[in-house]
Amino acid sequence: DEAQAELDAGRPAEAIVALKSALQSHAESAPIRLLMGRALLKAGDHPAAAIELQKALDLGANADEVVPLLAEALLGAGQLKTLLDNLGKTGLGRPAAQAALKASLASARLLLGQGQQGEEDVRQALAADPSNLAANLLQARIVAGRGDFDQALALVDKAGAAHPGQAEVSVLKGELLWVGKRDAAGASAAFQAALKVDPRYLPAHKLMV
Repeated sequence: DEAQAELDAGRPAEAIVALKSALQSHAESAPIRLLMGRALLKAGDHPAAAIELQKALDLGANADEVVPLLAEALLGAGQLKTLLDNLGKTGLGRPAAQAALKASLASARLLLGQGQQGEEDVRQALAADPSNLAANLLQARIVAGRGDFDQALALVDKAGAAHPGQAEVSVLKGELLWVGKRDAAGASAAFQAALKVDPRYLPAHKLMV
């Protein structure tokens, strides 16, 4: 499949073009809608991704495949209330899928100031899948919020070892070094490491200013 090949090659824009053409004759195809949602998510268009992924779900796509992506899209689009209202009580079959959903729910709750519920979602995410990257990074943020930057950095380093080459790991490490340790050189090096992984990674660019 052309669109899948483009997406696998890291060319979401080209995949989106191919999928738009496919949808002209297969508008009710759950797999195509799901792939379009993945491509839009990869391209950073979270609101459009959320629309496509919801359509895929409505058309009968597997919830374990779609719901974690939909939660990620709604979170990225800032639609926190929609995320919590629509998916807050959803249960998924695969532990990894449930962990990914819970991590997005935790992020939304923490952003909304619902700290206790957010921490419980993180706990449930890690119980479902201890290797979930988002949940581990959230746990590090929670620990840092309590003032234990050494433990938070240790958690980030552990997550980085388990998930090498992830820009968000380097960015969080840089934030913790900057805020918690006043290590400007170390923070700058971490942000640069994130940009080496993904030169377009916006959080790193913002923090480098």
